[in-house]
Amino acid sequence: MVEFLSEDQAAEYLGFTPKALQAWRCNGRGPTYIRISSRAIRYRKNDIDNWLESRLVNSTKDVLKQKKEEENLISLSDKLLSLIETIEARLDVIEKAIIKLEKENKHEQ
Repeated sequence: MVEFLSEDQAAEYLGFTPKALQAWRCNGRGPTYIRISSRAIRYRKNDIDNWLESRLVNSTKDVLKQKKEEENLISLSDKLLSLIETIEARLDVIEKAIIKLEKENKHEQ
C-alpha cells in the first residue's frame, strides 16, 4: 500500500521545515510530490526514500559531481523553457497570419 505524507509530515520525516520543502519544489530539487490542489501537497514515502538514496555520497568528489549534474539539468531546463517560449511566440505570429489571410479571403469572395 502506498503511504502518503502531508507537507508537514514529509518535512518532519526529512528533518527539515515545510518552508524548505516549498523552496525545493520551486527549484525542482526536492523529492517528487503530488499536487492535489494549490493547498494540498502530498509526498509518497517511497519517493522520499528514493530521493534520499539518490543523494548518497562517499566523498566530497561525489558531491561536486552531483552539483555539476544538477547545474547541467537546470541549464537544460532553462534552455527548454526558452525554446518553448520561442515556439509559443512563433505560433502566435502564425496564428495571427492565418486569421489575417482568412479575413482577406472572405473579403475577396
